[in-house]
Amino acid sequence: MVSPIPKLKADLESGEGDVVLPTGWAALPALMRADLLKDWLPILQQEYGKALHEFGKELTIAAQRPRP
Repeated sequence: MVSPIPKLKADLESGEGDVVLPTGWAALPALMRADLLKDWLPILQQEYGKALHEFGKELTIAAQRPRP
């Protein structure tokens, strides 16, 4: 069986993203979809947290720079 895996899409100019649920995703058993999402969500949340932390560091560095 070909696995209908969702894909993450990103617009690197606008910073907008989307999840593309392929044809066949809805045909998977609900428990399978829920289990897969349960596995993926913490990974995405962890990456989101890391990115926010790094962004905070970048803001701190930028705020410490002397202004002209």
